[in-house]
Parts: sequence; structure tokens; C-alpha cells
Amino acid sequence: MESDFLELPWHDSVILNINIDRSNPGEVDELVLKVDWPEGNQSFLRFVKCYWILLQMNMGFNALESVLTADHMVESETLSEVKQVWKGMGRDLEGLNHFIIETNTTAGKIEIICKQLEITAVGEPIKE
Repeated sequence: MESDFLELPWHDSVILNINIDRSNPGEVDELVLKVDWPEGNQSFLRFVKCYWILLQMNMGFNALESVLTADHMVESETLSEVKQVWKGMGRDLEGLNHFIIETNTTAGKIEIICKQLEITAVGEPIKE
């Protein structure tokens, strides 16, 4: 998962769409990004079994939301804090991933802590 995410051509890719699905909370807690890559193809990135999401974005600009950097971690201070919160509720969460995407256009940041990432090319069926 880490290598797939980090090997994507993030710099100057464009975030076209952000969708949060909580249609069945606790069972379906997902964030899906639609991304246009610099070489012209597009993908859906589906972050599955999300436990924490931070969207820090400035809106109202007449410009595409291009990406500056992206990172994936299996250990971070934020990840430790989220695990501690859930441990206090009786859930010991293992196998979590921390993804960070920083944008050029609005100096925004998207942070996601989830169990799984699925990457699908636009036009391919998205896994159910």
C-alpha cells in the first residue's frame, strides 16, 4: 500500500473531487478522491475504514487544486493520538495508515487515518 501511494506522480496532480461516504456509519466510513495525474489519466483513491479525517482547505479560488506533496506513514504522532482515543473506547486499532496530501493552490492539507487504500483507474469498476 505504501509503495503504491508514494509511487504515484503526486506533484502537480489535480484533485478533482472529494467524497465522504458514511452511508452506514461504522461499516462504511470512506473518503474517495478523484485525481487527474500529470500524464493525463485519472484515478479514484478510496480510503477504506477511516477513523480520522482532517480537511484543511481554502475555497473560493478560481484555480484547480494541484498537489504539492503526498506522504504515507505507519507511525506518527497523530496516529498515536487517534489510537489512544479509540483505546479509551475499548478498541485496540492495529494496521492503521496515516496519509497526508498537501496542496499547492490553496496551501491546504488532507490527512486521513484508515485501514486500507484502494486505487482504481477511472473507467474500471470500483470495488464494493
